[in-house]
Amino acid sequence: MLKRNLRETKKEQTAQILADKAFELALEKGLDGYIIEDVVHRAGYSRRTFSNYYSCKEEALAKAAIFRGC
Repeated sequence: MLKRNLRETKKEQTAQILADKAFELALEKGLDGYIIEDVVHRAGYSRRTFSNYYSCKEEALAKAAIFRGC
């Protein structure tokens, strides 16, 4: 059994939070109704942090589907 360190856990949590906020905004406003700045503002992270994890909001949405088991 692999033991995960705190850094890996926090990175996964950050990726999940960003993906979840992108998913929430897509449900509320539709895919074309929001921009990445809306996602990072809602999640409380910077645009640069978003870019460390995802190249676009569609990629974050795809990851949200994986996290949610869709």
